[in-house]
Amino acid sequence: MTDTIMDIADPEHDFKPTLDPRGERTVKADRWDRRSYNNSAWKVPEFRDVRDQLFEVTDTAWAEMEDVWALLAKANPKLLPKEAVRTDHVINHEVNSAIVEDPRYEELSFMTMGDPVGAALATKDLAPALIKLYERNKQLQDKLKEQQEAEEERLKKLVEAANAASDGDEDGAGGLLAEADEMGEDIAKAMKGIQHELDGSAAAMQSVVGKAMEKALDGQEAQFALARGFDLSKADLIRQDPSERIKFAKLLDNPRIKQVAEFFGALVNLTRTRTRRRRGIPHETIGVMMGSEIDRLLTEQLALLDDPDLEMVFLADFADGRLLQYDVEGSEKVGKGGMAVGVDCSGSMQGAPLNWAIAVTLVLFGIACREKRAFRAVFFNTRVLQQIEFTDRAQIVDNIEKIASIAASGGTQFQGPLENLLSGLEGEAGETPQSDMVFITDGQAHVDPEWQENFHKRMNKIGGKMWGIAIDSYGDGESLASLCEGRVCPVKDLRPSATKSIKSIFDGITTYRGS
Repeated sequence: MTDTIMDIADPEHDFKPTLDPRGERTVKADRWDRRSYNNSAWKVPEFRDVRDQLFEVTDTAWAEMEDVWALLAKANPKLLPKEAVRTDHVINHEVNSAIVEDPRYEELSFMTMGDPVGAALATKDLAPALIKLYERNKQLQDKLKEQQEAEEERLKKLVEAANAASDGDEDGAGGLLAEADEMGEDIAKAMKGIQHELDGSAAAMQSVVGKAMEKALDGQEAQFALARGFDLSKADLIRQDPSERIKFAKLLDNPRIKQVAEFFGALVNLTRTRTRRRRGIPHETIGVMMGSEIDRLLTEQLALLDDPDLEMVFLADFADGRLLQYDVEGSEKVGKGGMAVGVDCSGSMQGAPLNWAIAVTLVLFGIACREKRAFRAVFFNTRVLQQIEFTDRAQIVDNIEKIASIAASGGTQFQGPLENLLSGLEGEAGETPQSDMVFITDGQAHVDPEWQENFHKRMNKIGGKMWGIAIDSYGDGESLASLCEGRVCPVKDLRPSATKSIKSIFDGITTYRGS
């Protein structure tokens, strides 16, 4: 049977009438928070899956997942005092206190604040640690549940005593009150012992939480680094279709893509471009304007999120781009023609060399996105294995998945891939052409002299330059050097400290060669 949003928002839960005025939640929230949480849970199936897994080990799973989400999604979340939380949910308070006290919490919550889907994804990443903690503390949970039941019985005695007193049965009321007092003493004594056990497990709990927070933070940082490389802001990610957002986050679950991302993170820092001053690009604050860029909002606008009555006003203005944000002036990359990259996928490129070459390709695509340049990537051995047109940032996920499926095999042949790349650049040449081709290989191949001469003429016609990256290249290197007219960067070591030499290629590509 297909779930509806109400099935997910209010799953079958053993709700029972209670006299206990305390609540199940450990984080202060209102109906708007609950609505945002339900929408997020609906949009992220993986979140619901891990919530179900947590429910298998604790009855407090529903409240706990919502509390952790709130700690990450809200602008100024407040952990309620333990006295305001039901006894059977005290374990949630202990876990969430450990989360808030972790030194990585502030940085993680800054990344997910105001991003309901992002908060749901980060909560999903924390869930395995939560499951581990609740499994370890099963006996404590049973004891807390037992004390909650005892507290319910004590409250019933108090109600019975009040009813007896109103009926004029003072003796009966007095006896019931005495029983309630005795039960209260027993509960207090038991709770003191349980708290002692909780205090004893605090260090182990903090250790598990700390490792989970580090992993969740690493995942968020990797996603944001990848996004920034393609000129995607936090606001862009928030506006992304949830299914695409989830696909983007899951890219890093692939070990190969994870290594590509690690190379990418180091390489993208090497990119530098010639710039010009332009209003609207973050660098210097020059005033206030209307918009919806989270990183530039005035603090007064973010403060609206802390008021249940004003939060909907904030969300409506955010959707319409009518929030007050800082107006800034900074640098913009000057425009150019198309960019094309050829990646050698011969057998000798297997493993880290090919993954590093893919990372370079993605860095170059990021440059093309920022400079609004057409981009083509060709993966080849003795023939063209895959040709990918990167025309829109929305295609990033699908194209990375395509690239990750390419296997290194066979030999190397240059002319066919180069003809493909050059034809693409010729089709993108504008009135003031400046085209760039990057060719990444670890080998050499024969190129017909007449073809090469014509190749250079065609490149010159579109203002093109070819740049070569030779990965641990063997042979005399003459064919690649001749094709690139000397613009070849040798790379012998793929460690970040040893690959800074390719910065000269990034600089050359991003330097405006016009008048």
